[in-house]
Amino acid sequence: MISKRLRVLRLKNNLSQEELAYELCISQPTYARLENGSGNWAKYLTEICKFFNVTPNDLLDENHAGIENSKEVMFDSIIEKCKESYEHRIAEQTETIKTLKKQIEFLEKNNSELISLLRTRLIA
Repeated sequence: MISKRLRVLRLKNNLSQEELAYELCISQPTYARLENGSGNWAKYLTEICKFFNVTPNDLLDENHAGIENSKEVMFDSIIEKCKESYEHRIAEQTETIKTLKKQIEFLEKNNSELISLLRTRLIA
């Protein structure tokens, strides 16, 4: 089925639906319909073939070896996207920790100055 082959090609090339839609000069919802089988893929066949450097037969022939309909390719892509997401989250959390440490240092410094000032006034 062409919709599955289109998805495999997109994932093999590490593209989001939005990125590929941009390259094909269509909206992301239009592209999503192509991938889920409800869109008019024939209208975009030439642009899709040019972008991926494949022939229409590559896309239409289920027995064609040029496009793997591989779960492994999709699985690898999902793993990579998860890895990128977690690396981004870790970087954000690291920045948050740095900011909080600075705030703690500031509060500790100001608290010790405040305690000294209160002691001075209480003794006087």
